[in-house]
Amino acid sequence: EHLILAIDNMHDKTFLNGVFVYGTLRQGESRSSIMDEASEGLMEPASVRGTLYDHGAYPGLRAEGERNVVGEFYRCKDITDTLKRLDEIEGFSSYDDHEGLYHRAVLKVKTKEGERWAWTYITNLSTSGENIIESGDWKNR
Repeated sequence: EHLILAIDNMHDKTFLNGVFVYGTLRQGESRSSIMDEASEGLMEPASVRGTLYDHGAYPGLRAEGERNVVGEFYRCKDITDTLKRLDEIEGFSSYDDHEGLYHRAVLKVKTKEGERWAWTYITNLSTSGENIIESGDWKNR
C-alpha cells in the first residue's frame, strides 16, 4: 500500500518505464498496436505471480496466489503518455475510485533477463474459482 501511495504521488514517473500486459494488449491480440506504438524496443516474454481470471472478452489479474501469469514486458518511450492511454482503456481514474474496471499497480515481473518492476493493471471486477484461467495464459485458456 505504501509503495502504491509513493508512486501515485510522484511527479517524475520516468524512472519506472516498464509495463506488463497479459491480455488484449499482447502481441496478436485486439489491442496489441497500442503497445507496439508505446514501446521503445522489443517485447520481452514475462510472467508475474498471481491468478488470471476470464471476464469474457478480456482477462483480469489478481496479484495473489502462487500461479504464474504469462504476459509481455515493454519498456515505453513516454511512460506518462502510455499510462494515461492505458488508464483510459482499463477504466482506471484514481486509487480512490474502486468502481473502475482495474486499478494500476507496480509488480515484480520475471523475464529471461531477470526481475524487473513494471506497471500493470489489477482487476476490480468480481472473481471466483469458476472463472480462473488455469494455464495463467490468456492465449491458452
